[in-house]
Amino acid sequence: MDSYLKSSAVNRHHYALTHKIENASSVQEADTAIWLEIERIKKEIQHGLANVQGELVILMYCYTAAVVRPVAVADLEFALSPAVNLAATGRAIKDRRIAYMFCAQFMSSDHPLQLMLVNTVRKEIESDEPARIVLALDFITSSPSHFLAPAVAPRLEVLLGHKLQNLRRRALLALRALDTLSSEPSESYLAHHSSTIIRRITRAAREDRIRSDEIGAMGALLVAARDLLKECFVQRI
Repeated sequence: MDSYLKSSAVNRHHYALTHKIENASSVQEADTAIWLEIERIKKEIQHGLANVQGELVILMYCYTAAVVRPVAVADLEFALSPAVNLAATGRAIKDRRIAYMFCAQFMSSDHPLQLMLVNTVRKEIESDEPARIVLALDFITSSPSHFLAPAVAPRLEVLLGHKLQNLRRRALLALRALDTLSSEPSESYLAHHSSTIIRRITRAAREDRIRSDEIGAMGALLVAARDLLKECFVQRI
């Protein structure tokens, strides 16, 4: 059987690159293979690219694998536009997840393309499908921005009461991430829900034990409460 078919590579280019790096006689030789692959993908994008998700995976691999000549975030900016487009139009959730991961890792919070992601993320988070909501929440948590905050905050507030603890936990973590955008207490999303957060912690403390399916949400509540208490302490100093 073809060894590529037995590998975890996303495509044959990925397989060939990892093979070259693993068998390189020096780190310089390995880095040369990495940069040649980056240039190949850049040219592919210029001429139109079919398998965007696979090439994004390769670029993320290149970013972590280069040693002598590191790959900078700016070196991969050429792939941001295709990634944003994949996040918006990808049919499979796994493909859109790759696009969101790429954007979170290589797109700054004030990048102009963040604006193009706002409607995409909002559509995901307003969906009734938990998998799509998770996509949006994970992206907000890993890549909060001033563009996203006003568009998603109302929905995050609703998700704090969702029946699935996994979504409640992620909604809290997303609100916490948005709080890092400003140092003004009046703009704190967590502070706005402080009474709800403390009430839920108090209710849990009165119970003999926390249900196993509530542990994740409880952990997020405690993290949020810690942040609120820390903020109160700083204000009093």
